[in-house]
Amino acid sequence: ADSDAFYGYTTPTYFRLDGNMLRFTSPVNTPYPENNTVHGQWFPAGEKPGRRRVAVVVLPHWNAQATQHGALCRGIAKLGIHALRLSLPYHDLRMPAELERADYAVSSNVARTVDATRQAVIDTRCCVDWLEQQGFESIGIVGTSLGSCYAYLASVHDPRLKVNVFNHCSTYVADVVWEGLSTQHIRQGLESNVTLEELRQAWDVISPPNYVERYARMDKKPQFMYARYDTTFP
Repeated sequence: ADSDAFYGYTTPTYFRLDGNMLRFTSPVNTPYPENNTVHGQWFPAGEKPGRRRVAVVVLPHWNAQATQHGALCRGIAKLGIHALRLSLPYHDLRMPAELERADYAVSSNVARTVDATRQAVIDTRCCVDWLEQQGFESIGIVGTSLGSCYAYLASVHDPRLKVNVFNHCSTYVADVVWEGLSTQHIRQGLESNVTLEELRQAWDVISPPNYVERYARMDKKPQFMYARYDTTFP
């Protein structure tokens, strides 16, 4: 009902670009120091005089390693579009020492899953702030799998993201956890205590289908890509 406030934030006052790595402190504070520093890999494109400066934020899939989606970013850069690959909360460089997988991003801990999603959306919008500060005139977003969920939520709450590509586009987060093959261990930690309908309601604020009507009213250029036999997002 008040998702604008839920996904609201204050823009970080300090962004640091070291070589091709952008870093800033996430506006969402968590108990894990590693996760509170945001890392974005920067893939600059060659610029031509008189051409519009355009950029895209790239959000990887769940459990993506730091090197993954780099080839996509390099390909985008060859098209003259600058790319910024965001490390998702609890992933790669942001992963707490006790983890081997990004289990804190999506888990049977219902509230932490909501918090991680909120953090991902806000961190993404901070990346858009930085790109605006660099003078980019048009900014898009590409998200894959879990990254598509984060990208959709960011776009529906940020009118600056005009061009959107959602790869393996997300449905209700609860249904993905309940039905997907790669999330059966999460379901097993939940189903003795909660029904699918209760979980769907608990995760309403982080589920893209709840924002479809709002998204349809926005001036967006979207592309939704899904696979009929996708075993993660049925």
